[in-house]
Order: sequence, then C-alpha cells, then structure tokens
Amino acid sequence: LGVEATAVLPLVTIDAPGAAEGSGRVLGVAHFDFDDAARLAETSPAALLALAQQCAQALERAALAETVADSLALLDGVFADAPVGLAFFDRDLRYVRINAELAGMNGLPVDAHLGHRLEEVLPELADAVNPLFQRVLDTGEPIRGLDVVDALPVERGGPRHWRASYFPVRRGGRPDGEIIAVGVGAEDVTEQVRQARDREFLFALG
Repeated sequence: LGVEATAVLPLVTIDAPGAAEGSGRVLGVAHFDFDDAARLAETSPAALLALAQQCAQALERAALAETVADSLALLDGVFADAPVGLAFFDRDLRYVRINAELAGMNGLPVDAHLGHRLEEVLPELADAVNPLFQRVLDTGEPIRGLDVVDALPVERGGPRHWRASYFPVRRGGRPDGEIIAVGVGAEDVTEQVRQARDREFLFALG
C-alpha cells in the first residue's frame, strides 16, 4: 500500500477544569499512515497528540450537537402534542418558549409572547403569577396544582380560572444544577368552575 510507517494514538477529550489529570474520556483511536518513515521520525509526537486531541474535541462537539438536536426535537414534540398549556420563562421572567395550546388560551400568537414579560402580554395575570415565579426561583421548589384567578373584566369574558403548576428548570437537568428558567403547565378550567357554580346555584334553589 506504500505505507512505510504508522502511528496510532488515542482520541482523548481534554480534562474538565478541576478534574484530575488524565481523566479525559477516550473516544477511539486516530490512525496515521506515512508513505515515508522519515516523515514520521521528523514529526513531533506532541504535534501528533495535539492533532489527535483536536479530532477528539471535534467528535465530542459533534456528539453534543446531535444530543442537543435530539433533545430539542423531543421538546418540540412534547410542546406540540401536550394537551395542556406549557411555557418556559427565563430568570428575568420573560417568555422563552410557549406552546400553541397556551398561546391559544391567551388569545395571542406564539411570537407575541417570546421575549416579553407577563405584564406585557397578560397584565391581568401578572400580579398573581409573578410572585409564584419568583418563589420557584428563590426556593427551587415546584408549586403544583395551584388554582389561579385572573383579573380579566367581565366584558372580556373574565374572570378566568386556571389550574397551574410551576417548576424549576435546571441546567443539564441535574437536581443540583443551576436554575435557569421556570416552567409552567397550565389548564384553563373556567368553564368547569362556572358549571360547578351553576349546579350549586340550582341545588340551592331546590
């Protein structure tokens, strides 16, 4: 094959900051062929190791990108098909993601929410919900199944009743990860509440 010399080196990722030396992961091997043995002799081993490490980094980035793409695709599927309203708010309490279900409940398109705070989109809910967001950010504890009533005036169909849960979204999905967002799952139960009140009224009439 015209190969006079071969070098085989491990594809090792760079050690994480603060990790013990040599703790990088071995992803595979790099195989270098030379048509002139003198070229291998003239090539610095450190240069070959650096090249192998660059290859390892490229592979790791590609694997990470694929993982992120798969995760986002999964998240998109959940958001699209969930029968309840879902949204994520960043630490400044701005919408960073919302599904069509919740946007429809709010009577606005998805794009009208993104990058905006609740008081800019649904001012009638802000006073009731923003303190709950802040509580999740401060404590890291979820709030589940809470009934919330907005201040929408009667002429606009209000007040509306919501059953919502609020939960921390942590970096890397780890229980000890930094809280980077607040997630919301919400269901508009206004009609159920009104029907229940109508039944109670009719029962009281005898």
